[in-house]
Amino acid sequence: MSEIRRKRLQELRFESTNVVVVALIIGKTTPRTFKSKRSADTMAVLTFTVRDSKQFFTNCICWGSDSKINGYYQKYRLGDLIDIISPQVTPIPQSGREFHPKTSTPFALTVNEGNASIEPHSFDTALATEIRSLARQPIKPVSLALSLADVSSSGSTTSGQFVDLFVAVRLTRPVRTIIARKTGEQMRCIEVIVTDRSYPAGMLFSIWHEEWIERAEKRWKPNETVLYLIDVRLDYSTFYKRPVLSFTSKTVILEDPNVKETQQLVEHASTVSLTSLDFAPQSIPDPNTITTVMTVQQIYDRSDGAIRDDSDQFTAVIYGVVTRFDLDGSSRCFSKRCKYCKRITSLQQDVCSNDQCQMDISFNSSGLNSFEFYFDISIHLTDHTGTLTECRLMNNFAEAALSCTTQQFQFMKASNRTELKWKFLMERVCTKVVVKKKSVTRMNLFIMILDMKPIGLDEVAENVLVY
Repeated sequence: MSEIRRKRLQELRFESTNVVVVALIIGKTTPRTFKSKRSADTMAVLTFTVRDSKQFFTNCICWGSDSKINGYYQKYRLGDLIDIISPQVTPIPQSGREFHPKTSTPFALTVNEGNASIEPHSFDTALATEIRSLARQPIKPVSLALSLADVSSSGSTTSGQFVDLFVAVRLTRPVRTIIARKTGEQMRCIEVIVTDRSYPAGMLFSIWHEEWIERAEKRWKPNETVLYLIDVRLDYSTFYKRPVLSFTSKTVILEDPNVKETQQLVEHASTVSLTSLDFAPQSIPDPNTITTVMTVQQIYDRSDGAIRDDSDQFTAVIYGVVTRFDLDGSSRCFSKRCKYCKRITSLQQDVCSNDQCQMDISFNSSGLNSFEFYFDISIHLTDHTGTLTECRLMNNFAEAALSCTTQQFQFMKASNRTELKWKFLMERVCTKVVVKKKSVTRMNLFIMILDMKPIGLDEVAENVLVY
């Protein structure tokens, strides 16, 4: 047998044999199994996308027994350095191109069990350091990426297309387990909201790949992690009435690319509160302009689409009874935010997670005054058609309704809080609200109370609707 020689991807030719390629895994597919035509054995195929320089990357397609291929899948993870030993250098198959990432080489590497193999790379420290540094190097210029505003403006005309996007993670939702209709197989999915300068509202990005789900859960941080999405699928969601993104077997993700645009996007993202779109002053109407009377059922119907309405929010006047208003119990009445960037934080957090705010605070002797508390009270409103459980009485609207500030309330005696509660609990009220529907950035209906006043039975009778 001829001696095996190490070769770079750029040095390979179709006639190359007895070579070993040292490469970094930047992508991998889930193994696909099938029955062998020659025996009753179960076979499998798996593709790794690998690179060994800034310019060159290719697909390594592994064929073999189910146990062998699944062994590769479990053993080698994204970011690992591997030796691809004695692969065949083959033309890129015409069939199935839509299932693999587009690469910079005119060939693919084929690893057939028994003739070639994959091993972890461990003997050349200098080479390993060089190739590992490629993990954050873009495989194509980020200037070629489209903006989210570009793809959003295309509406449903671009469904099924693949695009390149340079985005920041805005938030990640909890992983969901879904049962496939055809096979009954359980599948996991994580939904990530991504944004850029052009589209602060954010776009939904769904990932079904187990290892990328794990990375998104453990590594991606809101307003800090930047992703270069290459060949991400774009579809139009009839549910959200806007484009959405999804990861496929041909998608490549680069985390925090080592380019100046990454830091620029992080700096921009850090100025956008995770809840800024829900609480932006310009999105809150003047209560005096709200005149449309609606029942609880009408609000739910309009929010869920039973009553057609393409707007993101609407307003309503509700005549009903306050059936939940826990001012003196265990329920939370306050939330906490940074005074500088207005980012919402946990009540236990002492330092804002925004790096810029930390720098500003460091010039002061103490950061104790860098946060502010605001009312954030859950309320249930009930009428003859049902109960609204998503209402919040917040900010200055709560101070106006309760006739006290957050500081006054914090130092209020428990007996006084109870007395204040019973001014509203089980009483008839006229409430003006702004209703924000579910969206890619809001998993639940959100209803903000802008005005709430106790009223008499006569006023209720004059304004109550049958439906």
